[in-house]
Amino acid sequence: MCLMAAVEQVLDEPAPVDAEAAPELAEDAHQLDTARSATSLVGRVRAWLPEGGSLPEDDWWQRHRVLLVIIALHVPAIVVYAMVRGYGFRHGLLEVSVVAAFGLLAIPRRRGAVAPVGADGDPADLSRKRRRLHAAAAGFALLSCSAILVHLSGGLIEMHFHFFVVIGLMTLYQDWQPFLLAIAFVVVHHGVMGALYPASVYDHASAQEHPWLWALIHAGFVVAASGTYLAAWKLNERSRSAEEDSHGRLEVSEERLRSVVNACREVVFQSDARGRWNFLSPAWTTITGEPVEQRLGRRGVDSVHPDDRARVLGASRRDGELEFRLVMPDGAVRTVESRWRGLRDAEGRFAGTSGTIHDVTDRRRLEAELIQAQRLESVGRLAAGIAHEINTPVQYVGDNVQFLSHSLAALMELLGDYRAVLGESGSLIPEASGRLLSEREQALDMVFLETEMPDAVRGALDGIQRVTSIVRAMKRFGFTDSERGPLDLNELVANTLTVARGEYRHLAEVETDFGNLPPVSGYQGDLGQVFLNLIVNAAHAIADRDSGEPGRIRVRTWTEQGAALVAVEDNGCGIPGDVEDKIFDQFFTTKEVGRGTGQGLALARAIVVNKHGGQLTFTSQAGRGTTFLVSLPVGDVDQAPESVERVRNDASA
Repeated sequence: MCLMAAVEQVLDEPAPVDAEAAPELAEDAHQLDTARSATSLVGRVRAWLPEGGSLPEDDWWQRHRVLLVIIALHVPAIVVYAMVRGYGFRHGLLEVSVVAAFGLLAIPRRRGAVAPVGADGDPADLSRKRRRLHAAAAGFALLSCSAILVHLSGGLIEMHFHFFVVIGLMTLYQDWQPFLLAIAFVVVHHGVMGALYPASVYDHASAQEHPWLWALIHAGFVVAASGTYLAAWKLNERSRSAEEDSHGRLEVSEERLRSVVNACREVVFQSDARGRWNFLSPAWTTITGEPVEQRLGRRGVDSVHPDDRARVLGASRRDGELEFRLVMPDGAVRTVESRWRGLRDAEGRFAGTSGTIHDVTDRRRLEAELIQAQRLESVGRLAAGIAHEINTPVQYVGDNVQFLSHSLAALMELLGDYRAVLGESGSLIPEASGRLLSEREQALDMVFLETEMPDAVRGALDGIQRVTSIVRAMKRFGFTDSERGPLDLNELVANTLTVARGEYRHLAEVETDFGNLPPVSGYQGDLGQVFLNLIVNAAHAIADRDSGEPGRIRVRTWTEQGAALVAVEDNGCGIPGDVEDKIFDQFFTTKEVGRGTGQGLALARAIVVNKHGGQLTFTSQAGRGTTFLVSLPVGDVDQAPESVERVRNDASA
């Protein structure tokens, strides 16, 4: 540690300076600081000045054509002005010939010709050189106009302002070369011509006696005007630079958005006010197999299944989401889910829609398979209870049938005795024969048979009816329906209670209060699974409670505001408040392993909300019980609101 500290101290100490070399080193340091200061000053000045040469080529040519027109207008104007001033037509032509010569040099060759690439540089460099040559020629033409007009006017002071205007026109090129050439031209004209021929430049005696003084005065005006032009030039460059930066950022943003849209598995679309697609992402081809170019410009509804077009058209002008079917070019049908927002123009009028289309065909197939799997799981879970439910009536049906069998044999013997006594002639029974038959009836306990046999028949019939109802309920519960149809919810709930009786028979009494419900359009097997899950959950909640109060499950149905409502209420353990927001989550359960999979309520909500456009809600008090409420739209499910709440953690998540 001491060694390292010593090394750091030696390295940190400044190097010793020779006393004789100290003045020289100080002078060098002063010169370096001066050079740095001068460089910094020059840098600041250059930062305030325009860069030059930044004008886009198309803008440059457009401005150059305007200056050529100005030069062309000066030619006849100068000739006329010469004649007005008394110099004559020939003198005017002679004066304007210089302007015409420079003007011809300023006229470019045919644009678009590509210069050969050689030792002089690339085509871009050659193009910049030619533009500077044309700009210089145009500048000399206009400045010659200024000099000629000053000369023809006899040095009229107001005519000198023409120079200022021309210098301003030279800044249109936003290039230092033509601008500095214009300044140089003015200096030479006012300096040299003012000294040699002062009467042709100035029209007053003071200027003619002191031409250089007035040249300096005019130079001050030129400098002031040039400063204004340079400021405007600099601001123009800054504005263009900001615009180019903004345009560049916009291009980067568009490219980033384009890459995201192209990589997205959902179809991103945009349509106009008439429903014609003007943008489709490549995912359209992935889903349908149809090239995007063939679909653009056509109505989006043309691809919708005919049975779903009315719903799509009715909802297309509102923000929302909708599930419908698309017909592929090969005739296949796929189920898609679309979300969109309406577009408005500046006046608030409908201008089209923008949104996404997601193929949910495979997801719906997996949901159906999952529903069927859980239905089979439920059947397996209920199998023991169902077997017991069937075994009890079958047992007493068997006992009654066995009793009837034995009784029937005895009756047949008695019937034989009657026939033997009566004989074929049908004569009256003798007294001895009567006693014999009476003894036989007493031996067979005929009174008991007459009493018990009708009861046995009725019991057998009742047991058969119970077995039949259980089997019928199981068949309906296990029914897999691919199409919606009108349903009697009361009958569906009653069948479900029959199937689930083994789950609640020893735990709770079931109360039913069925109202008068209109038909509901839906899937019978799926809704039966929903009610089974709710009833089984109610039975489990009652089994998990600590209270000694008798268990009770109450099922009610009624209609309200155009919806059919089914409530399943229990007095079980209730749902803890800290998990109420999770009970519809996939694989969430409060039951022990092997008793619950955490899919029942998630699947139930997916069926009610996604598949039937309804709602599944609940209220609960811990320790008091829970009530689940199923709300389904009455009538055709297609008439339900198109935009319904979606279950995010449904069975297909």
